[in-house]
Amino acid sequence: MHSETKGTGPPVVGPLESDSGVLFRYLAPAAVAATVAVLCGVLGYARDQSQTTMANTSTVPTVPGTGAISGLVVDRATNQPVAGALVELGPRIPAVSDQSRRQLTDSKGRFIFGHLAPYAGYSLSASKGGYLRTTFGSPPAEIPAAMALADGQWIRDVHLPMSRAGSISGVVVDDRGEPIVNAYVRVLSRIPIGGEPQLAAGSFARTDDRGAYRIAGLPRGTYYVQMPSVQNAFSAATTDIALAGTVPFDLSLAASTGRTIAFADPIMDADANPNIQTVIGRYPVPPRGADGRLMVYPVTFAPGARTIAEATPIDLGAGEFRVGVDLHVAALSSATLAGVIHGPPESYTGLTVRLLVPGTEDLGEGSEAATALVDAGARFTFVNVPAGSYVLQARGTAVEYQFATSGTPDVRLPRGPGVLVGTRGANVTPVNGLRLQMFGRTGDDAGSGYWARETLTTDGHDRFDLVLSMRKGVTIAGRFVIEGATPRTADTLFATPAHGTAGLGFAFSHLDLGSADRFAITGLVPGEYILTSGRLKSVVCGGRDYTHRPIDASAGTDISDCIVAFTDQVCRATGAVRGEQGAAPADTAVIAFPVERELWTRFGPHPARIRTAAVTPAGLFTVALPAGRYYLIAVPARLSDAWQSDASFFEQAAAQATEIHLEWGAKVSQDLTVKSFSVRMK
Repeated sequence: MHSETKGTGPPVVGPLESDSGVLFRYLAPAAVAATVAVLCGVLGYARDQSQTTMANTSTVPTVPGTGAISGLVVDRATNQPVAGALVELGPRIPAVSDQSRRQLTDSKGRFIFGHLAPYAGYSLSASKGGYLRTTFGSPPAEIPAAMALADGQWIRDVHLPMSRAGSISGVVVDDRGEPIVNAYVRVLSRIPIGGEPQLAAGSFARTDDRGAYRIAGLPRGTYYVQMPSVQNAFSAATTDIALAGTVPFDLSLAASTGRTIAFADPIMDADANPNIQTVIGRYPVPPRGADGRLMVYPVTFAPGARTIAEATPIDLGAGEFRVGVDLHVAALSSATLAGVIHGPPESYTGLTVRLLVPGTEDLGEGSEAATALVDAGARFTFVNVPAGSYVLQARGTAVEYQFATSGTPDVRLPRGPGVLVGTRGANVTPVNGLRLQMFGRTGDDAGSGYWARETLTTDGHDRFDLVLSMRKGVTIAGRFVIEGATPRTADTLFATPAHGTAGLGFAFSHLDLGSADRFAITGLVPGEYILTSGRLKSVVCGGRDYTHRPIDASAGTDISDCIVAFTDQVCRATGAVRGEQGAAPADTAVIAFPVERELWTRFGPHPARIRTAAVTPAGLFTVALPAGRYYLIAVPARLSDAWQSDASFFEQAAAQATEIHLEWGAKVSQDLTVKSFSVRMK
């Protein structure tokens, strides 16, 4: 619960009663532009201001004021105060020094920030060892709730609930019971995206001299534990510059500083072919077999499965320390698999072919059983491949979902030979901590929009007859129109997978609004896509309305007759939220979703017409939406992302929700009462 006081004069801020004291890698310019566009547009990292949950309507203050914000940090499970938590006031503004915007909670979990000037965009976050970082309004909101502070106002009793972090630990041993030392062990999880479960990569640890590992900072959820083991191979003729994934900007920088570009990891000749080299030292290597053959540890899932379908899921509770999650990894004899690419030179130049365990096709770099750089003669060779079934993929880029964990923000495994760049961004959906990783291959245009995917099974014997036929990706093209008077020179239109499948990728087209009216999104793997952009008004292809609806490109045929309209108008729904007893509730969110039931599924990773807005300390909400008919419902924060994981959520919510109709440029005010019902949280 919280309350607000205006004009009563907040207390002089000093130490509270406390026993704890006073409270990118370099890219070519074109690659930079493309990366920023992808992160801003697809991830919502810098979404148009008109689409934010709480617009900043005041000037950034430059001098101190007389306002204050105070509250409590509590344990989410016990509701007991959390002492010694670091609370930070955001954003960084001139009126608040870096020192005064941070403080530790006292023995009763209290904090207070004073001398604050009027501002509409204050935010609060809290962190402490053993807990997951929390931000006021997130979870669940796509954008954390902003606090609008008036002159002399005191916002008090703000609650910041913190959840304890859990961990998974165990040992990794081989088939003789000996520890496997210095092995990577990571967690994977299925996270609902686009209304469907998608595999996402989490943080990792490395085993010590006992083969022991521990992955900490985990929220509650269901996990799979995996030991990655990637065998990277390439032609001996490959240059260090190509291995390092170097772009022209790197080369010019190196030349100006006298730095030598080289691939960092040690390499050696492959057993089967001296013209092929392989990376060593990244992943553990077992002793050779009795017959002298090279052995290899395969990709393994706990307790000892070769595929994720056979793995044992780990259901981890909030703050639970799960021990004894051991992996038993049997060393296997290996084989060489080689073949040739069929396709024009632009389809394979600078390309890496990936060999993946079935079920992991939507994961990114570091998830392969083996990789092979394609040489100038369109040949590729995998080495040290254990017997089993695999998916063979070839594409210029790959995408994976990642979920961040407390204290372990980097979940990237070692970068493979020829990988151009790894980039990461902010949330792609209201699922807390989710982000997207994208990485390219050697050369900005590796693959040039071609793709290939085949399945194969190997019995552990060498094969040199593989053929991989490259196929041209689908193009969605047409023209666009601009409605409104707001001057704009450029925008970006994205094609996102309707089912949220990361393996389809996230393609886009830069739009020059000043000199042309055509767009083309190329290189799409066949599937269903939704066109999206921050100012999108409508999408019509072949005379049919595809605004917020999937375009079916699964037949692999180009679609060239789309008309896309942009607008400078925004719709907003605002209002007050009250509990059943009339008081403004804490930890509450408002969910807006379309009345049309066909839009409750296949809505992609960031649906424009499904929004979650945090409720401010004053019990107010604001949510920006495209025009249309919507249901609005206020729910406890714990249910705010239930629409992602429970297919029945919208059906239940619609029965209690309030319907509104938004026209372009209109603002509708609607007060709500908090509702609660039973849902299946995953």
